[in-house]
Amino acid sequence: MRLTTVKLTKRRMIGLAAAAVVAAGVPIITTSAADAGQILTATTAVNVRSGPGTGYSVLGVVYWGGTIEATGADSGGWTPVTYSGRSAYVSSQYFKGAASGSNAGQQSTGPAGNATTTAALNVRSGPGTSYGRLTTLPYGASVSLTGVTDNGFLQIAYQGGTAWVSGSWVSQSSAAAPAPAPAAPPAAPAALPAVTGQRQTAADLNFRSGPGLNHGVIHVIPNGATIDVTGASQNGFLQIVRQNQAGWVSAQYVKDITAAAPTPAPVPAVTGQLFTTDYLNVRTQASSQGSVVTVLAKGSKVDITGATSGTWHQIIYQGAVRWVASAYLAATAPAADPVPAQTMTPAQAQANARQQVAARGWGDDQFRCLVELWNKESGWRMNAENPYSGAYGIPQALPGSKMASAGADWRTNAATQISWGLGYISQRYSTPCGAWGFFQSNNWY
Repeated sequence: MRLTTVKLTKRRMIGLAAAAVVAAGVPIITTSAADAGQILTATTAVNVRSGPGTGYSVLGVVYWGGTIEATGADSGGWTPVTYSGRSAYVSSQYFKGAASGSNAGQQSTGPAGNATTTAALNVRSGPGTSYGRLTTLPYGASVSLTGVTDNGFLQIAYQGGTAWVSGSWVSQSSAAAPAPAPAAPPAAPAALPAVTGQRQTAADLNFRSGPGLNHGVIHVIPNGATIDVTGASQNGFLQIVRQNQAGWVSAQYVKDITAAAPTPAPVPAVTGQLFTTDYLNVRTQASSQGSVVTVLAKGSKVDITGATSGTWHQIIYQGAVRWVASAYLAATAPAADPVPAQTMTPAQAQANARQQVAARGWGDDQFRCLVELWNKESGWRMNAENPYSGAYGIPQALPGSKMASAGADWRTNAATQISWGLGYISQRYSTPCGAWGFFQSNNWY
């Protein structure tokens, strides 16, 4: 391993929202810009990102004591590096060279090679009792000294990086290691909290030992993973149980698990066809309370399944199960109704409509909107009929039989149709211009 000292040039004040994943008790060490080819050492667990900022995706994590090679100078608090063969960035403040950092100048050369602990011994992240404890080595454990000392502490090789132990409890004597003390009975493992449900990670997520950024990272949970939650929360963190260990994750990057859409029931097979004997509502249920999906014109062919419910026939309409009233179905198509003769020309119908518009207190502006609307709907023809939907007459009522409320002669009297149409517009849109504006946006009114 090649370790290069990074010279401090100035300190940067950068908030904890940076890319580092700060472990409990590990100090933040501010470093200077790195030069290409320098080997940098992590002072805590640090996110490696695809770009110079916390908005870029996390490619991985360099844990405390791990090293990574700089490929260029620090810019804006971020250092370009090489990670797994690709270009990446790390937050500069969480890395140092082998002999740099806040304690630079206090380190010296000491014993190197294998040594043995003479007591149960804390392994720390830095040369002092103020640094975080990484683990505790048992009496008689073997350690590998790097030859660097600082303030009475010895640097050792630890999990691919380096760590520190007190020199008072380490021996390099060639004599045989003292016999180990009798092992204490293992402590019973702490009971895990009960799991109350499951959630899903919305990003690569740090699994921490406590509810806050100052707690150590146990490992990183990948995006989209299912996690077991206990229901406990604190400081914006959720307690979870993972790999037989309780810990905490940021609630900001956790979401509900999206339930899979239920498999739709298979559509019944079509067993035959019948014809409608009049304009007929197609409903969602075998009841007059069911929602109307559409209105079939007289003489329309419908696909039946053979199933009935009281006075209703089950049909298949546009690939879905629907219901129609049995009384309006027949085995043969009904004879077509004769087309009523025009009782008014379109010009005469417009003249009649102008009188009815004025009688309702509407002005010429409203009449002009009405002319535009019914020009589009029917061309002001009294006997205009839509062969697909069954809409009928000057206002294109659907079904046309609705106009019977204005008069029994609704099929043959343009004045009756106009009276019904103006009443419909007044009730639904207040004015003809209101109806015309809606039609222009939706192509129906």
